[in-house]
Amino acid sequence: MQSYIIRNQYNAKTIKLTYQLRMNANPETMRWIDHFVAKELLPLPPDSKFVLKIFEEASAFKEAIKSNNDKVGLSRIVSTFDYLHKKIRRPTS
Repeated sequence: MQSYIIRNQYNAKTIKLTYQLRMNANPETMRWIDHFVAKELLPLPPDSKFVLKIFEEASAFKEAIKSNNDKVGLSRIVSTFDYLHKKIRRPTS
């Protein structure tokens, strides 16, 4: 119900992104990502252009991003917006 309230207080349209062109990855990595989206986990493919890593702990993930940012800059977490953020205020009425 809360998701419905948040989405419907704006004049917005939901669009499912199925193909994104901005990734500089080899075809094996793109295949891995497609399978991951479909909830199928394959072994991580080797790719000299794109790095995929899986972490057991969020703290290790955060430290890896900070470390990489110190080395090369602009390292960040990229995620989809398919969950509710706590910063979104609930309607008062």
